[in-house]
Amino acid sequence: MRPIAAAFVALLLAGTTVFGQAAPDDKTLFLATFDDSTMADLARGAWDAGSAKGVEIVKDGHFEGALRLPEGSHVSYAAPGNLDPRQGTLSMWIKTDWAGNDKLSHGIFDFRLPKSQNSLTVNKILTNRLGVAMSGEIKGERTWKRSDKDISDWQPGVWHHIAAAWSDKELRFYIDGQPVGPPITDGRAPQGKIEDFTLSGTGIVIDDLRIDGVVRTAEEIKALASAPKRGRLYQFLTKIAPAESKQAVGQVGIDRRVCVDGMTIPLILDGAACGRGVAMRAPASITFPIEGEFAKLVATIGLDDLAGEGASVTFHVRVDGKDVFASDKFGNGTPPKVVEVPVGGAKKIELVVNDCGDGNAEDLADWVNAALVRDAGGHVPAPGGKLADKTVDMYRRRWNAYRFGFDLPTAEKGYLVAGKNYMEDIDPSAPPTSFDASLSAFATPGEYEPVYFVIYAARDLKDVSVEIGDLRCEAGTIPQKNIDVRWVMRGLYRHLYTKPPEQSDVISRFLISRSRGDMEAHTFQEMHITIRVPDDAKAGTYAGALRVTAADAQPTDVPVSLEVLPFKLRPLERKKYGMYYRMSLSAETPGRMELELQDMREHGATILYPGIGVEFEADGEEIKASYDGLRQGLSLLQKFGFNGPIPIHDGFNRVAGLCGATDINVNNKETGESLETNEKFQAAAKRTLDGLQDVQKEFPTFELLPTHMDEVLGRGRLGLYCNLAKPIRKYSNFRIYITLHNQPREGVPEMTQQLLPYVDVRCYNGHAMDEWIKAGHAFEELAQDLKEHNDEAWIYYNIRGSFFTAKWMRIVNGMYMWVGPFKAHCIWIYHSFAGNPLDDTDGPGARGHDFGLAVPDPADGKTPIPTRHFECYREGIDDMRYLCTLEDLIAETRDKAPDKAAAAQQWLDALRASFPKAGDVKDIELESPLLIAFSKRYVGDEYQKIRRAAADHILRLLSVR
Repeated sequence: MRPIAAAFVALLLAGTTVFGQAAPDDKTLFLATFDDSTMADLARGAWDAGSAKGVEIVKDGHFEGALRLPEGSHVSYAAPGNLDPRQGTLSMWIKTDWAGNDKLSHGIFDFRLPKSQNSLTVNKILTNRLGVAMSGEIKGERTWKRSDKDISDWQPGVWHHIAAAWSDKELRFYIDGQPVGPPITDGRAPQGKIEDFTLSGTGIVIDDLRIDGVVRTAEEIKALASAPKRGRLYQFLTKIAPAESKQAVGQVGIDRRVCVDGMTIPLILDGAACGRGVAMRAPASITFPIEGEFAKLVATIGLDDLAGEGASVTFHVRVDGKDVFASDKFGNGTPPKVVEVPVGGAKKIELVVNDCGDGNAEDLADWVNAALVRDAGGHVPAPGGKLADKTVDMYRRRWNAYRFGFDLPTAEKGYLVAGKNYMEDIDPSAPPTSFDASLSAFATPGEYEPVYFVIYAARDLKDVSVEIGDLRCEAGTIPQKNIDVRWVMRGLYRHLYTKPPEQSDVISRFLISRSRGDMEAHTFQEMHITIRVPDDAKAGTYAGALRVTAADAQPTDVPVSLEVLPFKLRPLERKKYGMYYRMSLSAETPGRMELELQDMREHGATILYPGIGVEFEADGEEIKASYDGLRQGLSLLQKFGFNGPIPIHDGFNRVAGLCGATDINVNNKETGESLETNEKFQAAAKRTLDGLQDVQKEFPTFELLPTHMDEVLGRGRLGLYCNLAKPIRKYSNFRIYITLHNQPREGVPEMTQQLLPYVDVRCYNGHAMDEWIKAGHAFEELAQDLKEHNDEAWIYYNIRGSFFTAKWMRIVNGMYMWVGPFKAHCIWIYHSFAGNPLDDTDGPGARGHDFGLAVPDPADGKTPIPTRHFECYREGIDDMRYLCTLEDLIAETRDKAPDKAAAAQQWLDALRASFPKAGDVKDIELESPLLIAFSKRYVGDEYQKIRRAAADHILRLLSVR
């Protein structure tokens, strides 16, 4: 037994009576009292809810606080392999908003295992029976059993205790401590690994949710249900709002260690993840005001597992200003220690950690499960379960995300600054080529243009800030309000969307708007500055400076210059840019969608796949179509300047179901052949399309593109897709949109031929397109095929993982789109995330990757936070605008200035010929070989040199018009 666990077992034996709750023990895997938050008091998995919607903490719990889950809400916790579904006990107190005889279904709790029917579910079903259902599957044989009771006599607002205990074949259910019928003995427990469990919101309040890894006896469950409502024996110190805290750099962490960028990691002590406690970087202190009578303070103290080599600290406790406890020195390898400090009558408790080392190590110190205990013999829950080494490494990489691995030259100010290309990824192990931070760029009126630099801290820096004033020249001013200064946030990003969070890389991703922040010694901070040139700016070189300051260091002025070119880029006509987006017309966060639509437009998007369409419901025998949501969404898109082709859901799969079709199940590989002779479906489809024609007339700036499925060349979808699409051909002239792939594999050409009669706009998966090129094909071949079938090609790339660099996004939107036969790039997706949108590790273990070009700020739930990828999205569009403006001018000046037009065309032809082709990627085995080849051929400022050459040709041709 580890020292920390043994110490807590000793505390458990010291006292077993808990006021108002049965004591957790070393078999308790999860306990959430919900007194102050959704965070667990004890967890072997995730302490925080990874996904939550619409829940709230209320004060009128069965004991103290409780979790309210209104209708439609939910809260989920990750359980990555540390809950064994084959046996356990689940218990909780619940209070319902509904009566037991309401004849409605209400979910309460469930866990399901990925890609299987294995599950454990607690719910009330339509017949007014509350119970637990267990489903297990071994070698394809599934057993489902349920134990339940009629609760028609339940009244709203009354607390009840429910519990379920299960093992290999046995299932028992309890209500208010009493068993519900005889045990089920012929069931089968779920098999496999639980990834998460969920509490569902159906109008309930939950208190003291507890999961044990053993089957509790009937007597133990009765004790849980009969615990007196007398408050708790212990109170976590971190549930009290601190009066003050001090730390040299960064902030003292409450229940989490706080990184310099605000991201958090658990306290990690002796390999265990600890969700309750105080995390410090010495020297530091924190003071808590105390109300009520407590006998002692109990805590486990020690150096955090992420502390630096050579760390050395001492721990101190002051009660009402008096020193009452001082520890010996803790260094690397010193085991954690459980301490008990008398605090009778205390009004104020101060925790202090002092640095005893040379000041160069990361002196990370933890006060784990620091709690005030009323009874001198009382105890607190043990720390969490031991983390896997790969998980500790994941948190270590997050903590060290900004740390550089080389020696800085002498930095008298305590820091140095260096310019950097905004598009290329930084290498923390290599110093910059120079510490010259002079920043310069060029742009046209109305264009956005970024510049970028890095601050390297030689020592701890407090209150670092970056400010910039107006840029001026004789021709005018670019005002400060047009210059956006962003801190670049680095973090863990899964290497591939299917991978668990431990398989992640540290990348520079989000662009955070903040006025100041701290920097630790030997760390760097990237800064991204975007200058928006006014539409009416005159040509000239505008100059100014940005100033880097810190509270205890001399400032540094960095020169900034921007050359405004004497022409405007023309609007794009030949190419379109957009993205998938989930329009939420319910205004879940008021104002968020408007901010996001404006953000997309400012980044160059003019089209969207908005996820809206026709909605249906059955009214007796009649199927009614509603276009209200579609009209509302299109009106909003029109308001923000979107136009052109817009894919919308025709809803024909829903219509088919309402018409009684039974052969429309994709998973069962049904093809929907009956739809051709289903008169009800055909009539409804025609009415739907007639209504869509009316909507099209109302919104002439859009072209509606019906679609009803996604990626139809896989998973047995093709036959059903075609049969659902046939009415569109039969009853309308709408062009049909679909996503597909052209992977160079057996059967794909034949499926494509089957698909082609029922598609007009083909949106290709970009990663598959790369593989198609690698197999020896060429864009010219695709262009000829599109011409023969009178089709239009779009393409979409997914930021599927950390390997998809920001530079790739510029390449795709610029050079790639220029040489390819694609009308539009419609990327998936503006954002799709679980939990904290800034944290790619907090979602489900499998396929829990966060996608996004921008995400809502967690601080207000709506303000977009852009990524470096999104800035490169816009820069790629601008590359295309330079090239297309030049192509237009060549056509217009060919007769007036043939020599200049020919020279420009020759340059364009040479540029196009230099781009990678099939032969250049045949030996690249990684995903997206064409983008890899592009990114290696052109690095750093070479993209700007290409853009400048285009600008110079534009200027020459403009001079003869």
